[in-house]
Amino acid sequence: MQMARKARETAERLPPGLEQAEHLRRAREAEAIADLDQALRSPVRQQAPRSR
Repeated sequence: MQMARKARETAERLPPGLEQAEHLRRAREAEAIADLDQALRSPVRQQAPRSR
């Protein structure tokens, strides 16, 4: 999340345009990666066996 926070802070200091959009995209990507990482590290719930 540190990378996302840094990219977002940089974007806030930039005027609207391509460079700002690129930093915002990087922030969103870093947040998505952090969310996926957290989900993959969390305990997995086992499903009950299906009855036939």
